Amino acid sequence: MASVVITRTTAMFPSSVFVQWEIAHDENGIHTVDLHRSGSPTGPWNVVALAMVDAYHALDNHFNLPPPPGQNDNHTGVNLLSLSRDIYYKV
Repeated sequence: MASVVITRTTAMFPSSVFVQWEIAHDENGIHTVDLHRSGSPTGPWNVVALAMVDAYHALDNHFNLPPPPGQNDNHTGVNLLSLSRDIYYKV
């Protein structure tokens, strides 16, 4: 079983966030990861990227876009211009 730890999140003006993580695994081979974002630690979670192969970082620049197909209608964009905004990620 692999474990993942997010090691860095960096806001990039005007509307992106760089997310970096480490993967500790015992198995050899290709690993795929999904990245999700939320405004709350308990969700709801919005898809940032799916099935990234052997990836250890991503640039989240999908703010204020319409929800991807198949996601619920309560998708809301994240205002990066807020000085007190918390954004949560899970890999």
